[in-house]
Amino acid sequence: MCNLSPRYLTDIERGLHCPTILKIETLAKALKIEAYMLFQNTERDKNIINKMKNRQYNQKSTK
Repeated sequence: MCNLSPRYLTDIERGLHCPTILKIETLAKALKIEAYMLFQNTERDKNIINKMKNRQYNQKSTK
């Protein structure tokens, strides 16, 4: 499918290998997705957005 061994893919998932951009593109193509989608984490992103909604900023008034 993508000519990457199952062991190599598992090691990527476990953080034991840091794939090159070429390998990331190869994997994304095999999955029929864009490469950037491999880096998305929607649950984490939702949590960050929710935390930011409740944050107060110290901004000077320009009135």
